[in-house]
Amino acid sequence: MKLIGHSDIVNLQLDPARMWDWVDDALRHKDEMLMPAKISIHSEEDRFWNTMPIVMPTFGIAGAKLVNRYPHREPTLDAKILLYSNDTGKPLALLDGNYITTMRTGAVAIHSADVLAVPRYTSVAMVGLGNTARAAILVLAHKHSDRDIYIKLVKYKDQHIRFAERFRGYSHLHFTYCDSLEEAVKGAQVVLSAVTVFHEDAVRPDVFDSGTTLIPIHSRGFMQADLVFDRIYGDDTDQVRHFKYFDQFPYFAEVAQVLNGEKFGRISDDERILVYNIGIVAHDFYFAKKILDSVQRAQEINISEPEGKFWV
Repeated sequence: MKLIGHSDIVNLQLDPARMWDWVDDALRHKDEMLMPAKISIHSEEDRFWNTMPIVMPTFGIAGAKLVNRYPHREPTLDAKILLYSNDTGKPLALLDGNYITTMRTGAVAIHSADVLAVPRYTSVAMVGLGNTARAAILVLAHKHSDRDIYIKLVKYKDQHIRFAERFRGYSHLHFTYCDSLEEAVKGAQVVLSAVTVFHEDAVRPDVFDSGTTLIPIHSRGFMQADLVFDRIYGDDTDQVRHFKYFDQFPYFAEVAQVLNGEKFGRISDDERILVYNIGIVAHDFYFAKKILDSVQRAQEINISEPEGKFWV
């Protein structure tokens, strides 16, 4: 069994555009997987252990992802992925899950935008500028290097300046700064929110223009939009079924159903669409298998560790 740490994965210099493809392929095979709800144990008030098992027969893998939280540890949240062969039952690898979680979350957000936003969108608004936001824009930059994209960042301390600086090497990305989320979403075809906590709605639903696709990566801050947007999508029905207004959604389908032609996606450039990707462990394991394959290939041909720019 291989041990694959964070630096091992970073040193592979994986192309972020390929991660978009991994997200897409995993979703297209979602119905073939055995993926029960996560098991959550709260040992103390501020500690938890979450276990997410999965069997993916199509890809020959199975295992479990373990996430725990210890408030005085650095990092507070930690994730590990135990990857097995579904054919033999033998363990294949224990991988760092933090890098994988961040990158697959960012890739999923851009994938949803590409599937459900107006075709060849060029205007994006972003609020919440941490690791997940950087991962999303990194995937966007590599997946759509063929067109100029204008990104409005909501100001927060100096994060917006440092965020734009990290992407200065991508000449097709153009950043501007906004004083408020309300200012940023006006005119944006895609709105990405990577804020982890909103205690109330961040902006009124009527602020969003027709044709907007709203993707709250951490699902917070846009509850009133559940009632007035034209269509709502998610990565897994059971993960949003408990939402306050789920029974009042005007239309709901899983993104996988859209990909497989079972349900409609966007049917008009005027529709306002909301996408809730809570996160499915299938993506973590698809990434883990691809990373294991890359590690094995690199070792077989004795590739030295390169320096590159595919950071998070």
